[in-house]
Amino acid sequence: MAGASASPSAAAEQPAAFSFSITPAANAKGLPVSAEIGLKLDGAEVTAVTLAEAGGGKVSGTIRDDGTSWVPSSPLKYGKKYTATVTASKGGASATQTTTFTTMGEPGNRVGTGLYLFDGKTYGVAMPVVVEFHPGVPKKDRASVQKRMFVSTDPPQPGRGTGCPTARRPITARRSTGSRVRKSPRVSRWVGTRWAPGSMGTRTARRPRRSVSGSR
Repeated sequence: MAGASASPSAAAEQPAAFSFSITPAANAKGLPVSAEIGLKLDGAEVTAVTLAEAGGGKVSGTIRDDGTSWVPSSPLKYGKKYTATVTASKGGASATQTTTFTTMGEPGNRVGTGLYLFDGKTYGVAMPVVVEFHPGVPKKDRASVQKRMFVSTDPPQPGRGTGCPTARRPITARRSTGSRVRKSPRVSRWVGTRWAPGSMGTRTARRPRRSVSGSR
């Protein structure tokens, strides 16, 4: 009948609204250039992430395997304002969250790094990937440093990361003859060097992480 309201069954088909949260907190200041976009999804799935520098371009990145955050592909710039926009979906519904934050100023002191592998050289199949920090990473910061280190091999190989109670941080990746280990620039300026290697911790080497809109 013309003018009649929607039937109860039609109304029931509408997707239920949902909410999710992201970090950093809105208008946060003094964040490290290694800042990530934290995701608390409660069952939702991220469909797009955009991170843009004020007056600059967009930053590429990928979501961690466990879905807890979106990681920029390279360090952010010092003393710059960024805006992150995240869109997620759940049960047919879609929602978007936005946050703006500012990174810290350039530090006066930095921690240097060294790597015991070099481009174009040949190494044994059991050669560990060792990263050394100078003068060393304070104990309270080691977990954060390890979380932001990534190792990838071509072709992919299983691996395992360990840490020493000194400045040295060895990462071992078992590799067959002909495998290559790629260096990643993700934590370069964060630790005060031009580059640092890839994935650190007790996980095995993994396939590339899934990308969403705004990512590589």
